[in-house]
Amino acid sequence: MDFTPEQLNIQSILSAKKHLMVPRFQREYCWDDHVTMEFFKDIVSRLDFSSEGTVPRKLPYFMGTLLFLGTMHGTDDGNQLEIVDGQQRMTTITILLSALAARMHDINPSMSAKVFEYVLDMDNDGDPFPVLTTKTSYPFFPKLCSSSCGET
Repeated sequence: MDFTPEQLNIQSILSAKKHLMVPRFQREYCWDDHVTMEFFKDIVSRLDFSSEGTVPRKLPYFMGTLLFLGTMHGTDDGNQLEIVDGQQRMTTITILLSALAARMHDINPSMSAKVFEYVLDMDNDGDPFPVLTTKTSYPFFPKLCSSSCGET
């Protein structure tokens, strides 16, 4: 088996048109409020708000190693990547982006739609799919996809 490490940012991972799958052997999502808030505080601490009236400058942030089974580029293994390590962080990020998109929907609908593209993407046939799913079901993502895709 060949391992090829790549240095990518979250935006690259979530916009790669890959279906990120949390395999059944991974534990269910279990971050509590304390761990989640620490993660959010770490992310926000890497934004520089020193210039008034401008978009905050993003400072580098290492969120840890993520390990995927499959390739980020190319289609030799289809459009699916299994998350071997980092599923708690990836799940938290997609929940955060979903909440941000929902919160800004009435304020700036086009920005909301753009943020939501990192959570719900379109495949090459134009069919929507949640970027991150799990083989061990929990209610957030099925509910998200059904309400966003117009299903009941």
